[in-house]
Amino acid sequence: MGAEITCEVTIRYEPSANSIVKKEDAQAVGEELAQIEGQHGDGVLADAVINAAKAKTSILHRYFEWDDHKAAHEGRQETARRLAASVIMVVPAESVGPADTGREGEVRVRAFISIREIPKATEGPEGVMPGEGPPVQAYRSVMRVLSSEEYRAEHIRSLVTYGRGRRRELELYPEVFGELLEVLEKLRAKWL
Repeated sequence: MGAEITCEVTIRYEPSANSIVKKEDAQAVGEELAQIEGQHGDGVLADAVINAAKAKTSILHRYFEWDDHKAAHEGRQETARRLAASVIMVVPAESVGPADTGREGEVRVRAFISIREIPKATEGPEGVMPGEGPPVQAYRSVMRVLSSEEYRAEHIRSLVTYGRGRRRELELYPEVFGELLEVLEKLRAKWL
């Protein structure tokens, strides 16, 4: 590819937003992943991570399901999510917005969008009770998301959060993403 950039710095690893990595494990996980990258030279490949994680002494081991039956089910769940995320809708441009938007031809958008829904509070004899259970992450049709004020707001929040999570990477290229970073900051102020 190109010349490799090296420098001597102390690196501190932390879990990213919505990380499966526990805060107290982040340093060790980051170091092990960096070691895997160094050993294989091709990057942090999934199979290399799985092979390293097989050792019960590896910090990575606890993040995998080793019961083959449960792991197979989790794998099928991930495939189901990827299927929902893999379909786009193609619609005439004029159906997306007013004719004066200048859009012509067709517009392609993801057909299903992952939306996090927190269980709703219910009103009972003892007053308002918080919703029970964990938040539900489900794919919903883009049409359903666009027609629901609640889903639209959640989708916008998730997009802004995603953009904020990538902010440090975008800041590496200010000549390309400078304006986008300004827009992200305005969106953060409004939606988060």
